[in-house]
Amino acid sequence: MKKYDKIKKEIEKGNTILLLQGNEDFFKDEIEQFIIDHFLNPNLLDFNLAVFYGDNVDLGRVFNTVQNIPMMDNWKVTILKKADKIDKNIANKLAEYFTIIPNNSIFILESDGSLPAKWKKILSNKAQKINCNSLYENQIAKWIIEHAKTKYNRKISEQDAFHLYTLCGNNLYILDNELNKIDIYLDKNLPITKEIITKIAGNSKTYNNFDLADAILNNDIYSTLKILNVLFFENNKPIVILSFLNNFIHDISKIIYLHNKGLSDNEIIKILKMHQFKYKKYKKALRIFNLPMIKKILFFLSEADINLKSGTLSQQREIEDLIIKIFSFHLIKKGK
Repeated sequence: MKKYDKIKKEIEKGNTILLLQGNEDFFKDEIEQFIIDHFLNPNLLDFNLAVFYGDNVDLGRVFNTVQNIPMMDNWKVTILKKADKIDKNIANKLAEYFTIIPNNSIFILESDGSLPAKWKKILSNKAQKINCNSLYENQIAKWIIEHAKTKYNRKISEQDAFHLYTLCGNNLYILDNELNKIDIYLDKNLPITKEIITKIAGNSKTYNNFDLADAILNNDIYSTLKILNVLFFENNKPIVILSFLNNFIHDISKIIYLHNKGLSDNEIIKILKMHQFKYKKYKKALRIFNLPMIKKILFFLSEADINLKSGTLSQQREIEDLIIKIFSFHLIKKGK
């Protein structure tokens, strides 16, 4: 992919150590696959590709592998995953090995956390440092647009990209898989549209947390409980559902608070760093909730969290009770 051409050029200049920092594995896997595709003979991977894991590794063996010459090829690639999990005392003793890595040996380190002190000092000068942090919600539609263009040569509007996001969630592996299916289905040069997304990605969709939020915002208790039961049936963890509901209610509270302050829609979107299509959906809450209600619901969320962890009720029953408490405010406000 063109977006990684700069990495390729740096490697060819002799900058063969890569430090992939962050918690988004999709980006790490994508970069590693790009390097494998561009530098290694696919028929010789058994000889010139090695993968190690920092939480269970002999570092001496890792550096020996890095320093070995390629077998019947111009390059070799060594990947150390979970580099932040290695024994830091041993790692610091072997730090000098970074200074004697051959120019035809590509060494990739993945890290979600802090590296050993001596490694950080050496890598600050010797490594290509690449940000692999997960995306914020308001960045995902933009990523879908760019990914569809660079990997599949497809156009997709921002609104349709957001539609794919609401169908499939924020897992980049799932989003890429759906884009791949759509690309196979579509004739060449045709854009990706909402209709195609619904037809292809919608076939694999049952329900997700966004559907749960939509049902709540539509004041539809029947659909909300139905979606909740499907989520449970598909083994979605109650604690994950509760976490989503907590974030959902907090987002709504911020929208209501800022709206009450007299801020415009664009000002609120900018402050919350929220995608405009998500904001448009969540803004429906202004017709249903007010801040005193939200305050009480936040108490219910906290109570549910304590009960889930203590096992007072079954976890499914706890979430169902929470939903009913949320809807009790809808009904009270409507005077039912």
